[in-house]
Amino acid sequence: MNTSESHAHDASRTAPHPWRSVLLAACAIMAFSVVWLYLRRFGAPIGEVYVKLVFASVPVTGMVLIGICFLIGPLAHFSPSAWTKHLRLRKPYGLLGLFFVAFHTLWALVRLAPAHYPEFFGPNGALTPAAELSMLAGVASLMILAVQGITSLPSVEARMAIASWRAVQRLGYLALALALGHFLVIKWQGWVAIGQWPYGLPPLSLLLLVFLVAVFGMRLAALFSSGTSKTRTTEVGSHRRSAY
Repeated sequence: MNTSESHAHDASRTAPHPWRSVLLAACAIMAFSVVWLYLRRFGAPIGEVYVKLVFASVPVTGMVLIGICFLIGPLAHFSPSAWTKHLRLRKPYGLLGLFFVAFHTLWALVRLAPAHYPEFFGPNGALTPAAELSMLAGVASLMILAVQGITSLPSVEARMAIASWRAVQRLGYLALALALGHFLVIKWQGWVAIGQWPYGLPPLSLLLLVFLVAVFGMRLAALFSSGTSKTRTTEVGSHRRSAY
């Protein structure tokens, strides 16, 4: 082994495991979400609101993680020296985000009842049309993300053509749009009622909207930048995948 190979080998051994930084990021996002939600309910007994705080924080954490997964590629496109080394984090961010979203979906099936969310139900006890549309968008988003998660498995990815793999991964932007629709249908009234924001703090879902719109903006900027014709690529397994 020559000197350069030895240095590279030593660096790979001392580099932090990708999942470690992703888990730390997830904990930070979750903690921020819980604190933000509580500040909007400041003074309420923790014992009465902690379940709702955690329940609302789980999907936000999942969508932010998935958003980061999609954001790293465009960042690497515009600043390869700073971000190319982080491309390996995309899969952990995406898979952990999928876990949070799936967990939220299963938890919602348990909690979805008029006693917990009366605004989602009509006088006859059935879901309102807006609530049904929101649930449909959420389930559709989860299904797309699940397909992406499956195709990210090395054994599945290795058997797919590059064009097919990229097409599936780019469906993630549709999943993000559906997730935004899931929040938009049931949250938009709180977004525009600025005068009613507790302590002047906007809803957490509105912060998520701003972040995901920024992700879409970065993606579009990468597509239409002057370097689009020469797409940067990165090695992922045995295939050359688009960096964004």
